[in-house]
Amino acid sequence: AEMPAVTGLYAAFFALVLYGLLGSSPQLSVGPVALVCLMTASAIHNHPDAEPGAVAAHLGLLCGVMLLLLRVFRFGAVVNLLSHPVLVGFVNGAVVLILLSQVPVLLGVATPAELAGAAAGLWALTQPGAIDRETLGIALFGAFVLGATRLPEALPRRLRPRWGAPLR
Repeated sequence: AEMPAVTGLYAAFFALVLYGLLGSSPQLSVGPVALVCLMTASAIHNHPDAEPGAVAAHLGLLCGVMLLLLRVFRFGAVVNLLSHPVLVGFVNGAVVLILLSQVPVLLGVATPAELAGAAAGLWALTQPGAIDRETLGIALFGAFVLGATRLPEALPRRLRPRWGAPLR
């Protein structure tokens, strides 16, 4: 979102503390998750003359007030009306947006300032000559390592390697 990384650390800490005090569901994902960061970056991108930190702070306060009002008026029951296909479609759409927003970074392609998110990812895919081979190699190696750690799950239990929980 064109902001210092420490901003995400502050957001994660205070969100977790507040949710620990006021939250009601252990299944919720709290903190600066990828989709929220993408939407914040989009809001910052739509206000180029404003300070990015101020836009993010106003957006956070506005969302907090809206969530508080929804809690006061007990609109949480409305979530139960959302069907499973709607939720799956939302999550899959979020995955596509997050994946496309990471394409320029994975390819090492510098995108124009006026492009952000999925538009920047699609633009980067149309620039094969601008791909940085070293960056792409590191990205492919990382994807291979992540895939290799998941591969043993497909093996029968007796053939699986016995490594620690963090590598599962």
